[in-house]
Amino acid sequence: MTEEEKYKFWLYKNNANRNLIEQEFWEAEDHKLNSGRIGHLIQASFETIEVIYKFKYDNSFVKVRDLNFDLSRFQSIKSKFFALNPVKQKNISGKLWGFLLPTTYYSVSNYGNQRIITCQSSDYQALISREFLKMVLEIESAETSDQYLLKIANNYFSKYNSTCKLVNEIDLKIQLFSYFVLLNDKGLWHWNKGKNFGCYYKSNDSDFQSLFMSKNHFQHYDQKWGGADWRNVDYNLLIDGTDYFANLVDTTY
Repeated sequence: MTEEEKYKFWLYKNNANRNLIEQEFWEAEDHKLNSGRIGHLIQASFETIEVIYKFKYDNSFVKVRDLNFDLSRFQSIKSKFFALNPVKQKNISGKLWGFLLPTTYYSVSNYGNQRIITCQSSDYQALISREFLKMVLEIESAETSDQYLLKIANNYFSKYNSTCKLVNEIDLKIQLFSYFVLLNDKGLWHWNKGKNFGCYYKSNDSDFQSLFMSKNHFQHYDQKWGGADWRNVDYNLLIDGTDYFANLVDTTY
């Protein structure tokens, strides 16, 4: 028996409204993305948007045993989770995963003379992360996932009050996120190439074209960056004379 299961049985035993709790848990467990595991939703029900940045999933479930379980709060979290992730999905959608790119779920580190942008690429690790659960807390139950993600994208890009400022952005995660939003909108972003990224500096390559002033060549990879061309991020498909950054800044993409 897992620690999550032990906690749930402990909760049933110590609550008069056991039947209601069981029903809510069963509905959450039945979501294909959860595959019977709802510890992330249980623990998120004790969190608020103001402190979620401190969240760390507790495999032992020791901390939550000392807190009062609020069924109505869990119901709200479950409703938000369902809004963010339609029930038919077995995996986190590629669109939703892309919105983890500019967050702390991804980290940037040195890789020889180059840089890599990496994450824990399993759905389960993403589900129990503070970054994913922040999205769950943020979305309104009445919103669709697409509506919520569009709002988040607009919030990111509206801070650039001119195309020039975005063109001069040097943050590698923001650059990747910009490419993701533009390419995904065209159906040209492919997560099957990998959820981690290597980055070649191309500042001295006069033939290399980039939408940003700082020339970076991104490649997807899974476990180890190997430099295969088929894993390139296809931003070259955006170099067609269209001012895509103006669309981002004006939120008209």
